[in-house]
Amino acid sequence: MYLIYIVKIIATKPNYITEDQLNLEKREKEIPEDIKKKIKDELFKRPNEKYPFPLTQSQEIGWDVCPQLNMGKRRAKKTCDVTRYADEYYSLKGVSPFATKSISKGEATSIAK
Repeated sequence: MYLIYIVKIIATKPNYITEDQLNLEKREKEIPEDIKKKIKDELFKRPNEKYPFPLTQSQEIGWDVCPQLNMGKRRAKKTCDVTRYADEYYSLKGVSPFATKSISKGEATSIAK
């Protein structure tokens, strides 16, 4: 006579955390500051500082460009007469001169019905 045992294996829930994983998370939080700084420095390096040559064709463009390019100071554009008019109109009336006609309360209630 043979005995047959049926074993059903049920996977754990995806959000279930074992004690080993919990201990691992605690250990990860205890990373020394000097190692954290080295990791952060490595993450923020430019690709040409990390690798000796471009890894993709798109990296070939601008690979040897110096990062210290000075684009010069940017100045705000001077305002034109239309912009000055609109600013003055808005400061006096509180409404943009380019806004569409506003609907009065009476018209709004009749539209809503």
